[in-house]
Amino acid sequence: MGLQGTLKSFNFTSFPDLVHLRFTNFTIFGTIPSQISSLSKLRFLALSYNQLNGEIPSEITMVTSLQFLYLGVNHLSGSTPSGIGKISYLIELDVSYNNLSGSIPASLGDLYNLTYLGLQVNALSGSIPLEIGGLKNLSVLYMYKNSLTGSIPFTFGNLTKLTTSYLYKNNLSGPIPLEIGNLASLVELDMSENLLTGSIRSTFGNLTKLTYLSLYKNSLSGPIPLEMVGNLAPLVDWENLLTGSIPSMIGNLTKLTTLYLYKNSLSGAIPLERGNLASLIELDMSENLLTGSIPSTFGNFTKLTKLDLSINLLIGSIPHSFGNFSKLKQLYLFDNQLSGIIPAFIGNLKSLVTLQFSGNNLIGNLPQQLCVGGSLSYFSASDNSLTGPISKGLINCTSLLRV
Repeated sequence: MGLQGTLKSFNFTSFPDLVHLRFTNFTIFGTIPSQISSLSKLRFLALSYNQLNGEIPSEITMVTSLQFLYLGVNHLSGSTPSGIGKISYLIELDVSYNNLSGSIPASLGDLYNLTYLGLQVNALSGSIPLEIGGLKNLSVLYMYKNSLTGSIPFTFGNLTKLTTSYLYKNNLSGPIPLEIGNLASLVELDMSENLLTGSIRSTFGNLTKLTYLSLYKNSLSGPIPLEMVGNLAPLVDWENLLTGSIPSMIGNLTKLTTLYLYKNSLSGAIPLERGNLASLIELDMSENLLTGSIPSTFGNFTKLTKLDLSINLLIGSIPHSFGNFSKLKQLYLFDNQLSGIIPAFIGNLKSLVTLQFSGNNLIGNLPQQLCVGGSLSYFSASDNSLTGPISKGLINCTSLLRV
């Protein structure tokens, strides 16, 4: 059963020399008493994973010796104490997964020793203060799932030691600051599900350590910049307003595992250089204006589990190199202008769960050896010019849920 009750009866004044206090993952409820200020030598305070409510007492800012403060995963409400910057020795601050509201205090920028800041999953509003640029030792910044508004301040570029920044699911607007290119240590960046506008900055090309970039569900426009190369593992840019062609230089991202570009207005041919993306696991370029044929070099993507090229203007036949997709589970080619036959080797893709060819100009018979792996659940080939009997493979496919 663990510790239960409140902190109301805890005699803080009896422990003037206490330096470490950890009450985590218990059933402590009620408020944090203002008497906590009497622990003048406290360096470590962890009250996470409890049921604490009420406001964070302003008196906590009098514990200026604190280096680690963890109050996450409670029911705390109200605003973050405006004097939080007085705790200048703070190295890690986590108030995530609470009900905190109001704006982020400007004094937060005085915490020049801070390396970790967790404000995520609260109800914080207002803009990100310019003073955040003072956190020059910050390595990890989590502000996702709040109600933050306004633009990302240019002082964000001062956080040169930042390795991880998650700002997704807010209401941030305006352009991405050019100064983002100063964050040379950045490994993971997620700005998705905001209201960002303007182009994807060419200064992203300076972020050579970046392995994860997610910008989806914004209103970003213009082309994908040629400079945006490096060591990206996932690149997620879907549901924006991107235009122009897909730069062939994306083929240099040999560590890329996930590429989502769907629901944009990208046009032109799929660059042949994509055949270099041998690490690719998921590729989705659906709902664009892509033209030309599907490159045979796609057959090099032997690790691919999902391929979605649907709702484009692609022509030509289905490449024979698709027979290399031994791990493919989802193949979406519907609503294009593909022609020719459905190759017989499709039946050899034993991992397929979803196979959709509808809305093309395909001819001939359905391959007899569909559903060889016994995993096919969703199949569609309507609105083509197919002839002949229904495939025996489909008739005997017990895994099918929808045809």
